[in-house]
Amino acid sequence: MQFSYLTSALLLALPILVSAAPTTPAADVALFAREGQTCNPPKPDQNDAAAVKKYNDLMAKMAAATKSAHEGSSKCPSSKVTDFNKSKDKKKRTEIKNTCVSGYQQCVKQRKAANTACTQLKGTVDQGHLTAVTVCQTQVDNWKARNP
Repeated sequence: MQFSYLTSALLLALPILVSAAPTTPAADVALFAREGQTCNPPKPDQNDAAAVKKYNDLMAKMAAATKSAHEGSSKCPSSKVTDFNKSKDKKKRTEIKNTCVSGYQQCVKQRKAANTACTQLKGTVDQGHLTAVTVCQTQVDNWKARNP
């Protein structure tokens, strides 16, 4: 089988192109790489006002909890790790540690609340949302273990 010069050049360059592609850390993928809603609860009977109200209330609760979970994890960006590791000031390191522990605790609490609301809606909590709780809890544990 013969390849043209162009095909040969592409085959030789392919590994370089693939290795140069941008990547995302695994934790970010686990937390944020989902498309759209994944709970997919059944819609209530539109003629049942109480069921519609309960559905709307739980959907709002789930959305608010998810937003709060993201806000919690955003309190501790990767720059905080760098600041913590570089700082020699115990007070600053303690402040960073407390901020990150608090943020990730918020993430755990709110993700659990969102998952509970999904279950109450008779929806399905996917593995990604369950893993997100674990990722946040691991971060809480990691930050609690750091010495200021």
